[in-house]
Amino acid sequence: MQSQDKSKHIGSQLNYGNIFGSLAVVVFGAFLVLSGPLFNFYISIGRLPPIVAQIVGAVAIVVGVLGLIFLDKKQSQCLTCKVGFEEGEAAFPEEMDAQTRPLVRSLKPAKLMDAPVGSRFGNGTHFEFQYCPKCKSVGELSLQGLEGKGLELDKVLVLGEAAQQFAHICEAHEKVRDANNAGD
Repeated sequence: MQSQDKSKHIGSQLNYGNIFGSLAVVVFGAFLVLSGPLFNFYISIGRLPPIVAQIVGAVAIVVGVLGLIFLDKKQSQCLTCKVGFEEGEAAFPEEMDAQTRPLVRSLKPAKLMDAPVGSRFGNGTHFEFQYCPKCKSVGELSLQGLEGKGLELDKVLVLGEAAQQFAHICEAHEKVRDANNAGD
């Protein structure tokens, strides 16, 4: 593990996507709820009565407020590039766990570059890596515990070549998942 001070490499910034997304859901819900009583403009969904749209609006308001409460309002950023981190993840087949888990744990991902992609929902090695999309030289690694029980590593600082390799693995796994989803 690297014992370097995170504050030298990683800062934080507002997560505008989560904040504005939640606010947009609240505004949409308020529009559905208030358009009838305030503007005498009743919205209906298909042939359903307008009250259904108002109920959908009320649910949207609650979901938006919950988003504002529970979603991260800050995200990590690279202090060198001043860019917010991108989220990546990779999963490996269960039968390779004995080989892949120690490589992730020791922050030596080079041998994982050609390992096959596994299911994100299986019990194989699964890690998340938040990293700078610009330089890819700084990031935070979280490793799921065995059989999905908790985190074995939680936001461990990764720098340099190891960070670039973890980022490359995440991007390669995303391409494979996208290709598999397109083929469905």
